[in-house]
Amino acid sequence: MIRKFFKFYYTHFMKYDGNLKDILEYSTKNIGYYRDMSTNIVDYGYINKKIVSDNFNLFIRNSSLIKNKGYSGGTTGTPGKYLRDIGCMASEQYFQSRYLKWDDKFKVIMRGDKLFKPGENPKKIYKIVPFIKVMYVSSFHINDATLKFLVAKLKTIPDKCLWAYPSSAYLLAEYCLRTNERLEFDIVATSSATLLAYQLETIEKAFNCKVKDWYGQAERVAALYRCEYGHYHEVENYSYMEYLPVSDNLYEVVGTSYYNKAMPLIRYNTKDLVEISGKPCMCGNNGRNIIAIHGRNWDFVLLPSGKISGNLLSRIFSRADNVIEAQIIQKRDRRIVIKVVKNQYFTKEDEMKLYKHISYYIPRELCSMEYVDSIEKNSNGKFRFVINEAI
Repeated sequence: MIRKFFKFYYTHFMKYDGNLKDILEYSTKNIGYYRDMSTNIVDYGYINKKIVSDNFNLFIRNSSLIKNKGYSGGTTGTPGKYLRDIGCMASEQYFQSRYLKWDDKFKVIMRGDKLFKPGENPKKIYKIVPFIKVMYVSSFHINDATLKFLVAKLKTIPDKCLWAYPSSAYLLAEYCLRTNERLEFDIVATSSATLLAYQLETIEKAFNCKVKDWYGQAERVAALYRCEYGHYHEVENYSYMEYLPVSDNLYEVVGTSYYNKAMPLIRYNTKDLVEISGKPCMCGNNGRNIIAIHGRNWDFVLLPSGKISGNLLSRIFSRADNVIEAQIIQKRDRRIVIKVVKNQYFTKEDEMKLYKHISYYIPRELCSMEYVDSIEKNSNGKFRFVINEAI
């Protein structure tokens, strides 16, 4: 019902073609931070999370527009708050539905929703809302006991899709493979965190389904979709996107929202790093060919030979046996601690094999391994694969 309402709203009340000039004209008349500025994008400076936070009231329109609050996870230590109007919410639903093609599916959501009070340890970690065909699953209570109960329920639901953080989808997939549980989805879509190589491989193997990945953010200034060749492309008409060169083929993503009149952000630097190829993508898309999303500067590890991204380091665990989860932490003195969640079948031979894989990427003398029961999640239910305390 809600999905159909947003689709109806977007179709009947909004333009299909986002217009940069329109949002600039609107912002100069209605948004204090941009008051009386020109309608030429090059006259605007770049903004970021700190600028928006420090001048929050100047970025919002004080009107009767219906507003929804969105929050960024605060992986930098600085959480962000943003307002969205109904047009922004409708356009997000429209563009995701156009790419993901899930309108008629039962949606299983594992995206950090807080379903239980602190201290609760429920056996059933999901709540179903039948009239909108949605199941919300807690990302904070995932373990073998709760997953067994969840999988049994999911097997009774036909025509379903999974919409999840990569880490949550991976934990469900890893459990199914390890316990020989056969669970299939018509569509698996991930978002809100970097999809790592070992996660992708495990998810596709477990659910017998290609993963669709959507790059976006709470600020709603940029969107990318993953094509069948594993590359990323701009979502047409979603926003105005720019790329600031950092080094070699690495660029920071900058975006200007087309549809959010409650809090339009112009030339907002997400600080997300992408790698762009000069060659066209084999999928036939004529736009920029983004071959990797590397996350942020703090998603890198600093080595004597240079920086290495978490995306690349994730390959360590693609061939690791009996490892459930892992996290790489670089300390202030640049030592590297690798936290590993192992299952009951993990052996000394597995450990030796894992150290061998690690040595291909990180000098053995720089790192140590620490076995833990679980990887700590942030307030949104996500976990960061790389934490760099040296930056």
